[in-house]
Order: sequence, then C-alpha cells, then structure tokens
Amino acid sequence: MDDIDAKRPDSIGKVKLVIKRQPKPIKTPENMLRQLRAYEESLSASTGSLPYRHQIQLNAITESLAIIRGHGKVTQEDIDTIANLSKWVNYDFKEI
Repeated sequence: MDDIDAKRPDSIGKVKLVIKRQPKPIKTPENMLRQLRAYEESLSASTGSLPYRHQIQLNAITESLAIIRGHGKVTQEDIDTIANLSKWVNYDFKEI
C-alpha cells in the first residue's frame, strides 16, 4: 500500500512477455484425445447437444495450454487442467 500512497511505479514493469506469433503445430496423442472425449460427452449431456462443439473447444483449450507451457504436444498436465475446469462448468445453473 505504501507504493500506492507514494505514487511510485510498480516493480512489475520490468517483466517482459514474449508471445510467439506463429507457434509450431501442437501434437495431441491418441490417449489424450480419448481422455478429452469423456469430458466432451459429459458437457454435451448437460446441454442436450452433440459433442462436436465441445470437442473443438476443449481441443483448442488444451492446445493453448501446451503453447503457453512451451510444449510441442498436449501433456497429461493439460488434460488434468481441463478436468479441473470441467468441474466448474455450470450448465445446470445450480448455485455454486
């Protein structure tokens, strides 16, 4: 709070963010795709729709996670992140 009161600049200004504009294509092993399929089907069951849209969205998210982590392929850590996120998707509009 002293920094705010003294109107001194944040020390976070020294951080550099590097974004690769054209990352290499990400590979997704078959066993990872099978794991994602279970989450796609559970999301489609909650919305009463086909899992195609969820498949595209979850694949894009897992590939994005791999790019952020600097990996050339989707790893189990990325799938675990999707598993954690899917617990918070609330299509039934239940109170959280």
